[in-house]
Formats: sequence, C-alpha cells, structure tokens
Amino acid sequence: MSQLADSPAARALLELLPPSESPFLPHPAQVMVDVFGRMEIAEEEIQKAQQRYPAKSDLLYACFCLLGPGQVPFRGCSDEAYRHHCRELLERAATGQDPRPATQAEVMLFLSEASLLAPLIGDASHLYNRLFCEVMPDGAALIAGKGYVPPEAFRGSADELLAELQRKLRYESRVVPKIRQARLEL
Repeated sequence: MSQLADSPAARALLELLPPSESPFLPHPAQVMVDVFGRMEIAEEEIQKAQQRYPAKSDLLYACFCLLGPGQVPFRGCSDEAYRHHCRELLERAATGQDPRPATQAEVMLFLSEASLLAPLIGDASHLYNRLFCEVMPDGAALIAGKGYVPPEAFRGSADELLAELQRKLRYESRVVPKIRQARLEL
C-alpha cells in the first residue's frame, strides 16, 4: 500500500482498535489505513493532473469525489490499479468526457473476479491480458511467456467487449462537479 500503511500512526491505530470478531473481516484499523492510503494516492494524482492541465486546476481539485470506486470495489487491489483508475477519471474530467463509464481498471478487476467463477476464454481472456498490461506498470513483464493469450475472435472484438463492459458497469452518480464562482455544485 502507501507509505501511510507503514507509518507510526497506522501502527498505533492497529494496536489501539480491537481486532475484528470474524476471521473473514479485515482489522478495522487496516480498513482505515487503506482508505487514507487511497485518499493520499487520489490527492497525488490530482496534483499531477493539475500540472498537466493548469487551466482546469479548480475543476480537477473538485473531482476528488469522482475517485472513489464505482461498481467494482478496489479494496485489496494494488495501488497501481487504483492510480490508473484515478488518472483515467481525471483525464476524462479535464477533457470534458463522460466519467460515468467504468474505467479500464474497473473492467480489469471485474474480469479478474469473473475469472474466479469460470476461466476466461476468447475475447474476455484477450481483453483481461491487454488491460492488465495497460493498468499495471509491470504487467507486460509479469505475463510475458507465462501462458497462451488467445487472439481476438475478429479485429476489434476486444474493444467492443471493453465498451460493452464499460457501459454495463457504468456508475450513474459519478458526475463532474460544476464550478461556479468558487462554489462547488454536484
């Protein structure tokens, strides 16, 4: 996770709060550390986006509310996947695109969850491998030579599947805030 997870404050919080009653639930303090770690990543990505789009600085600052997970939870996934999710949403906001369709990271995580129920085949397997390489910085190195990646059924079919999944995993309440005279409106 982030540097926050290794901080003295996080260790103190872990010692202070009682552990979860259930062996299947994470320690409550760890959940808090994870949430604050994701907030730290979101703020870093907003600052980077503000450097790329200085004229949209106020809008990007107001987009913090967009950076939560949509239909697909990010708990337990890597920081790289969440960073990619944040970057994609901030890029959409800065360029005036619709933020509601699922991000590539959300689609990748959805396909990962689906693969636990049944093996991915055909275009779904091709799309998952492609998204893994795009979302995860070292993704290409991790899967290179590790197995067979099936080709697309026809050229562009993985893109069609991506568009369909982005539409189906759409998060309707994820809208770019309107900025008027230094006031935020949702």
